[in-house]
Amino acid sequence: MQPYFFPYLGYFDLMNQVDACFDTAENNLARLNVELFRRTCRRLSIEKPIYVFSDMDLPVRQHSSPQDLALQLCVAMGAREYLNPPGGAGLYDAEQFAAHGIRLAIQKFVNMPYACGRFQHEPALSIIDVMMWNSPAEIGRYLNTYRESHMLPKENYATVSPA
Repeated sequence: MQPYFFPYLGYFDLMNQVDACFDTAENNLARLNVELFRRTCRRLSIEKPIYVFSDMDLPVRQHSSPQDLALQLCVAMGAREYLNPPGGAGLYDAEQFAAHGIRLAIQKFVNMPYACGRFQHEPALSIIDVMMWNSPAEIGRYLNTYRESHMLPKENYATVSPA
């Protein structure tokens, strides 16, 4: 039987993966989300470790601000870059991060445009929808070109006064 719509040819493999994600005894929503995120990354060949803060024993002391916490986490993890959406740009001072050898990057979100056959594209619907209509290679190409082209210039960052 022909599917109701005809997305890219990996559709059925994707649906099997989605089904497998929910075939679990996990009853903790946070842990289920982490597992779904890991599986999505594997499907897209994103090979970065994914850590859960509450499972880590990091030397993080009391923090006075979001920036203080972010810097402590970055230093403890040996990060070279901290990526944040524009809504948080006013919370962070790029020079404070640079003093620790960490690049502060503010990146705006831009939807991946893609064709949906005879259906209307709904922006920012879900990663599952993106994967349903695009191959992992197409998504990877978009992510690789998107990264630097959507960074906000440093003059858009606010300077944060020390607490």
